[in-house]
Amino acid sequence: MNSGTGIQDLMAAETRASQIVAEARIARGDRMKQAQVDADELIAAYRLEQQDAFDKKANADGGSGNNASVKLQAETNAEIQDMQGQFNQNAQKAVDVLLRKCCEVSLEVPSARIRSTQKIYGKDEGKDGKKESSKEEAEEEQGKGVIISNINYKGHVKGTESDEYVEVTNGSKATVDISGYSVLDIDHHGTLKETVGTTFVFPTPTELTPGQTVRVYTNQIHKKSGGYSFGSGKAIWNNKGGKGVLMNRAGTEISQFVYISRKQLLTDIANTNTQLDKARDERQVKNREWRRLRKLNARPMTTREEKIERREIRANLKIAAKEFTLASKMVTDLKKALKALEGQLEQMKKLGSSCSKVEIHSSDFSDDDSDIESQRCAGEDINVSDISDSECESQLPKEDKEE
Repeated sequence: MNSGTGIQDLMAAETRASQIVAEARIARGDRMKQAQVDADELIAAYRLEQQDAFDKKANADGGSGNNASVKLQAETNAEIQDMQGQFNQNAQKAVDVLLRKCCEVSLEVPSARIRSTQKIYGKDEGKDGKKESSKEEAEEEQGKGVIISNINYKGHVKGTESDEYVEVTNGSKATVDISGYSVLDIDHHGTLKETVGTTFVFPTPTELTPGQTVRVYTNQIHKKSGGYSFGSGKAIWNNKGGKGVLMNRAGTEISQFVYISRKQLLTDIANTNTQLDKARDERQVKNREWRRLRKLNARPMTTREEKIERREIRANLKIAAKEFTLASKMVTDLKKALKALEGQLEQMKKLGSSCSKVEIHSSDFSDDDSDIESQRCAGEDINVSDISDSECESQLPKEDKEE
C-alpha cells in the first residue's frame, strides 16, 4: 500500500510541475508582447519629438518646406529659360556652319591621280613638250647616285661594338640634299623573319658633294666623317652577315648593301656541299626506281590481270619520272648556289677582306650547269628528256593504248 501511494504522489507532482512550466511560458510570452507594445510607443513618441524639432528648425532657417520647394522650382525655371535663350541666339549660327561645311567642294585633284591619268592616256608632257615630273620623281632622280658604299659590321669595342659604322657615298656629279633620307638595318636577312631593325634619319640640312662619303656610327660621334650616329646602346650589324638599306624622303629604296663574313661564307659552302651530296644520293635512288619500273613496263603482258598491273606500273612510272626530274633540278640549283658562294669567296680573297660585299645570284651564270647535268645523266644511260609522259606512253604495247 505504501509503495502504491508513493507512485501516485510522484505522478501527481510531475503533473503539477508540467502545469507550472506551461503557465510560466504563457506568462513570459505575455510579458514579451507587452514589452514590444511599450517599445513601439516609446519609438513613436521619440519620432514625433524629433520631427517637431526638425520642423521648428526648418521654419527658423528658410520658412516652410513648401516655400523652399517653390523657390527651387523658380530657380530651375529661370535656368531653363536662360538655356533656351542661348539656344535661340546661336541656332542660326550653328545651321550656317553646318551648311557651309556640307556645301564646300574641293576642286583640287590629287597629284597621284593626275600622274596615273597622264600615264594611261599618254598625256605626260607639258606645254613646252617636255615631260612633267612630280616632286617625288625629281627626288628619286636626284638620289640615284647616292649609295651605301660600305658597312663596317665588326666593331672593336667589346660588348656594344659602338664603333661599327655604315658609309653613304654620293657617286653622282652633283650635290645631293639627303635631308630626310634614312638608313635601315634589316634583321634576319634572307629568312622569312626578315624585318626592319634600327633606323637612322639624316637631319635637315644634310648635303653630299660629288664623291663625298659620310659615316653613321652605331654609338659614336666623329665630326670628320659627318658626326652622325644611331645612338644605339648595343651592336646593330650582325657579324655573320646582313643587309643595309638606304631610302629617300619618299620612302623609296635607292640602295642596298648585302654583306657576309668569311666564317659564315665558309659555313654556307660546307652546308651547301652537304645538301648537294644528299641531293645526288636522292637523285640516284629516283634513277634506280625509274629504271626498275621501265623494265617492268617493257615486259610482254597479255592476260587481263597483266594489263591491269601494267596500268599501275605506267602510273608509277610517270610519278617516278617526275620525281627524278625534280631531284635532278635540285642538284642543278644547289650546284649553281655553290658556284655563287665560291665566287663570293674568290672575290673576298682577291680583295683581301674578311667580308664579302658582292651579291652573286644564280641568274649571273649561264645554263651550262644544266647541260653538264644532262651529260652526266646521259653517261648513266638516262636523259632527263627520256622520262616525259609521252615517252612512257610510247613504251606501251598498242593494245594497251587502244583500251
